[in-house]
Amino acid sequence: MSKEVKEKKVSSTSVKLILLAVVLIVLFAPIIPYTYTQKIPYTTTVPYTTTVTYIETETYTEPEVKTSEKTFLTDYTLEPGYYVDCPMNIEAGRTVEFNVRASDAVDAYVFTSTEFSNYKAGKTAISIVSRKSSDTIRLGFTTMFADTYHFVIYNPNTGFLGINAKKVGVYEAGTKITWQEFTTKYREVIKPRVEIGYKEETGYREETETKYVSLIGLLLSGGKV
Repeated sequence: MSKEVKEKKVSSTSVKLILLAVVLIVLFAPIIPYTYTQKIPYTTTVPYTTTVTYIETETYTEPEVKTSEKTFLTDYTLEPGYYVDCPMNIEAGRTVEFNVRASDAVDAYVFTSTEFSNYKAGKTAISIVSRKSSDTIRLGFTTMFADTYHFVIYNPNTGFLGINAKKVGVYEAGTKITWQEFTTKYREVIKPRVEIGYKEETGYREETETKYVSLIGLLLSGGKV
């Protein structure tokens, strides 16, 4: 056998041995676990709040002063020893002003309906307000209850036993009534309001996985799985 044939046989045998060794390594190389983590995206719906403004119509009350004036007498002649009665229905809580202007001194009274009945009957009567012997009179009071109030003007100029008795001219007599009323009104008001909304947000969670790889495959890949 020639030298060249021997070298070829040795080379063929070496290759076979190497291949056998590789097959054995692949078949019997240990399998090892490889654990790694990865981030997995996910979406979730979350609530949020926001403040918005809106217009609301609201009611409110506002005090308003009301006034009413009434003239009872103008250029009225009052005989001596006589009186004139000017009745008027008035509600409770009214501020009343009684004004008299005359040519000479007169007496002025304000009575409730009960007290005026006593006065008219010649009995003792208690007035709410009064003033005597003046040609210009201004009386003021506030009504405590609703009633028919009597505004009385009396001519005291009777003289002595009728001597020097005088008529009196009442130039003007009347009342001014003032009270307060609450009026309901409306206005537009800007108000805040909190509203709830929802939105989607993306998050990430870490998950751990385990793979099993052969040691030889790990080595051949340079440590890459």
